[in-house]
Amino acid sequence: MNIALIVWVLIYASLGAMLIIVTFNSLSYPRLTPARQSFQKKVSILIPARDEEAHIGETIANLLAQDYPHFELVVLDDHSSDGTVQRALEAAKGDPRFRLVKGKSLPTGWLGKTWACHQLAQQAQGEILIFTDADVTWDRASLGAALQMTMDYRADMLTIFPTQLTVSWAERLTVPLMNFAILAYLLEWLVRKLPAISLAAANGQVLLFQKEIYRELGGHKRVRAEIIEDVKLARQVKGLGYRLVIGLGHGMIKARMYTGWKSVREGFGKNILAGYGNQPIFLLLSTLFHLLIFVYPWLAMIGAMIPEPDLDMLVRAGVAVAMGVGVRAIAAITSRAILIDALWMPASVISMTLIALQGLRWHFSRSGPHWKGRSLR
Repeated sequence: MNIALIVWVLIYASLGAMLIIVTFNSLSYPRLTPARQSFQKKVSILIPARDEEAHIGETIANLLAQDYPHFELVVLDDHSSDGTVQRALEAAKGDPRFRLVKGKSLPTGWLGKTWACHQLAQQAQGEILIFTDADVTWDRASLGAALQMTMDYRADMLTIFPTQLTVSWAERLTVPLMNFAILAYLLEWLVRKLPAISLAAANGQVLLFQKEIYRELGGHKRVRAEIIEDVKLARQVKGLGYRLVIGLGHGMIKARMYTGWKSVREGFGKNILAGYGNQPIFLLLSTLFHLLIFVYPWLAMIGAMIPEPDLDMLVRAGVAVAMGVGVRAIAAITSRAILIDALWMPASVISMTLIALQGLRWHFSRSGPHWKGRSLR
């Protein structure tokens, strides 16, 4: 048995499947566009905020400037220790559509974000609930665009993956992989058309629900101890036979999630094992798989040039490298990420490998993860 041949067949087959999926998704994925018609439904925009002084003012100002008029904006202060409350009130400028709610103490068995969202849902008066993060930027037409997408695709739950803004190298290498994952691994058309709960994904930065359906599935109380509560809610929606739709922010909804390696490592590290069902073996196998298909071909190509060129290996590895860059580039174009960063895919995979190791260390040492001063165990 030629092990080397089997390895290359696996690499080509995997990258080939990704190219097919990402190409199809690049053509079919729902993207936000300005609303074509007016709507009358009352919307509740709900923001949990804990130590968000740096972002909350701009976020509130942008939301209150929406060209869709029928909404309320409710912000829950989750025991912030900075100037979050002051910045929120300053940005709202007494607008009657704005309410600031003081969060209650975190009860046993809940995580901070799920508890905050649960309290916000109890305050909501709208027919449609939109949970969004304090660091998400909405342009003035984006609320109407989200409602238009909800109607066009008859969504019972709509989740938007914002256009991710990346500045530092740590962000550029890692953050775009979030949108890359949904574009290269999951056929969006199947998410909408098939009821399988395994065909579910979500992004907690923007979650939209029909209020009655949110209540029927049990809301955030149903996922109160889940780190990846967004995905769990999406699975609940599909499990009840309702329609889940995933859309792209397309520049209308944007976010800068992290600001450097420390926040990148802690942010992704707190979620990464939960994304694999809290099963370390699955995370390890996934890490090895990505090293194989995205890093090994580069190493093989470089090795084929030293000390003397091996033309056969250069071609074999070069094709795999081109396929890997191609997958990442198509995803970057579709999600409006920085195109040149497709060339650094091996560095991206290595960065995520370090984050995976951090997640495993937290798991086995029972020393984490933590987020904003709270344990997530």
